[in-house]
Amino acid sequence: MVKIFLVTLFLLTSVVGQNRPTSFIEKRVTFSIPSEWQIQSQEDKKTLGRTQIFIPYSLTDDTPHSANATIVANIVPEKVTVEDLCERIRKQPYPGMTIVNDLPDGKNWRTMVWTAQTQGLPYLALHRFGVVNRVAVEFMVAFPLFEKGDTKWVERTIADFNHTCESLKIDGINSTDVKIYADKLTATQ
Repeated sequence: MVKIFLVTLFLLTSVVGQNRPTSFIEKRVTFSIPSEWQIQSQEDKKTLGRTQIFIPYSLTDDTPHSANATIVANIVPEKVTVEDLCERIRKQPYPGMTIVNDLPDGKNWRTMVWTAQTQGLPYLALHRFGVVNRVAVEFMVAFPLFEKGDTKWVERTIADFNHTCESLKIDGINSTDVKIYADKLTATQ
């Protein structure tokens, strides 16, 4: 019995270790994510990498709502810019979508803050974009804004977003002048 438990524990530890991606597209896109975030799915190929992440938030328990993050990296045509990526989001038909802020961060990076309605609740989306050397990356965190939400959780999640943005690089390149602040829920330079 003890032997089975130890083997099971070893296998679970091995799987968890393998499920924490730190790079995509042959290590051209690198990043680190908070240890409490849970990987739901991931894929890493030569021209595409992506991961779907669940962010634990106790207020979403037993509700249809959840807090999530995604990171998607792919090879793009030479003329694609960070503005092109943002324009695609601006054109999305999300119900009640409002762009709260949209700030460039150097010539290759941009951060957007936007809201939309999902199943009767407003969601806040923190969205980071980058394009360098024909590689594009998007990192997004989205969570419901409950009327009596957990302010400390929101502050921690925004700080986690900022830390992940600081770690997110394409071919070693990043700009980190734009940060999100919980007390403003906007991006500032």
